[in-house]
Amino acid sequence: APDAATDLVARRDWDALVSRTLARGNLENLLNLADSLAADGRTGDAIELLGAYFQLDASYLVLFKLSDVYMMDGRMQAALEPLFRILDYPETPEVADRARQRLNLIINTIEQQLSNAQDVAGLLAFFEMLAAREPGYDRHRYRLAHWLAKAGDPIKASELLQQVGSIGVSDAEREQLASEISAASRQLPFEREGNGYFADVSVSGMPYQASRQLRLLVDTGATTTSLAEDSLKAMGARQLDRRVRVATANGVTEMATYRLHTLKVGDLEVSDLVVLGLADPPRGVDGLLGMDVLDRLPKAVGTP
Repeated sequence: APDAATDLVARRDWDALVSRTLARGNLENLLNLADSLAADGRTGDAIELLGAYFQLDASYLVLFKLSDVYMMDGRMQAALEPLFRILDYPETPEVADRARQRLNLIINTIEQQLSNAQDVAGLLAFFEMLAAREPGYDRHRYRLAHWLAKAGDPIKASELLQQVGSIGVSDAEREQLASEISAASRQLPFEREGNGYFADVSVSGMPYQASRQLRLLVDTGATTTSLAEDSLKAMGARQLDRRVRVATANGVTEMATYRLHTLKVGDLEVSDLVVLGLADPPRGVDGLLGMDVLDRLPKAVGTP
């Protein structure tokens, strides 16, 4: 009887109401009830009701409605998960297409909101989450690479772009992004050779000493900049008492530390920089430019 259902709603006994719905095959009535609850401002109740139903019957119709209610509640990112669940095991290609279209619409909305707020850190975290949640959909990595380039990190953007396939991304879009990354790279004091990026730096080991020009390999995986010990000793850099244990490709080793007077890369000059001494630098370079310097380089507006 209608009064029984009304009583269950009043008592918020969603499990009993779901059991009643399943017994009578009235899913449409339950979806309409969720709409009514949300329209009355009871989005939390609507979400609990739909969640209770989904625990017993994994209907894609319920997941679509759950996504709608999350959106009505202003929880845009939460609205994505029901659609991901549909795409994990779509019942038909038509259902998958419908879920993908709605997913992309929500993603575009969130991206626009974060972009308007100049929240680059939020954008990077958002697309990292999407790429982890749906690794087979290349467009998430494509957009992450785009925002990495905008954030002033063309190296990581270029590396990521190499992993982007054709699912959700056209050849023209990949070519356009490659051009954007190349333009971003030219704004920083790096040049690319093969698979690596290199920087020419000006280094002084002591005050009032003429600077030396060194060529360094850009290494985003290195916390600390390291220079060839021969170069450090030749320029009179002061060796410190402290030695540092560093994990390398050949295992853990101890490295001496040195203090530079100045290191200049592009328009950035760093004073009193502590670097590591490399006994055997990579072939063709004088050391590795690490994140202690890279993090100080100017980046795009909005970058944290």
